[in-house]
Amino acid sequence: MLRSIGFSVSALRRIFLTEGIALSVLGSLLGVVGAVVYADVIMWGLRTWWFDAVGTTRLALAVSPAMLAVGAVGGVAAAVLSIAWCLRALAPASPRSLLSGAVAEVTGLPTASSDSRPTELRSWSVGMALAATGVAFVGMAATGVIGATGGFFGGGFVLLAAMLVVAWAWLSGRPTRHTEGPWSLSQVGFRNASYRPGRSVLCIALIASASFIIVAVDAFRLEGDW
Repeated sequence: MLRSIGFSVSALRRIFLTEGIALSVLGSLLGVVGAVVYADVIMWGLRTWWFDAVGTTRLALAVSPAMLAVGAVGGVAAAVLSIAWCLRALAPASPRSLLSGAVAEVTGLPTASSDSRPTELRSWSVGMALAATGVAFVGMAATGVIGATGGFFGGGFVLLAAMLVVAWAWLSGRPTRHTEGPWSLSQVGFRNASYRPGRSVLCIALIASASFIIVAVDAFRLEGDW
């Protein structure tokens, strides 16, 4: 709308960045306060409601100003970078396409062409390299070269990153296929996931990271009981 009434791209970039910084600072301050309150409630719940799960009441919330500052600054930086990235992607679009919501023209989504093949191959190469690095971490931990904790978390994190890169490469390079036959429902799901591979991989990363943390905490807790 603003582009159509004469605002330049640089002026709109300044406006949206200023608004984004103001909102992200406010959101980070509220988030810091909410995080402290939420964490304190969780500690209280572990000392009372879930005492049988942890087996102790000697749990207390440890909060430092430096920790809160790093979290707030990191939140602001992530928000500003996301806004800047979106504005950069939208800059080449015409006012008409922005008003009509033409996804391919506005976001610059790649089309199925030969140019996407090298990018897909590079993504597979990066994924395989990360997977090999993760296996190396696990092997070094198994042979005692590095500690078990470092090998577990280091190898697990790198393997998780490798699987995310491979998932993105597979979804972004997946061709359009027909949806007939006994697997038509699953094909519809795959086509929807490959329509926006970045969004799909973000959902996968969220679930995978949560599962990794839960398994890691439970595994080391069981190891301590031995």
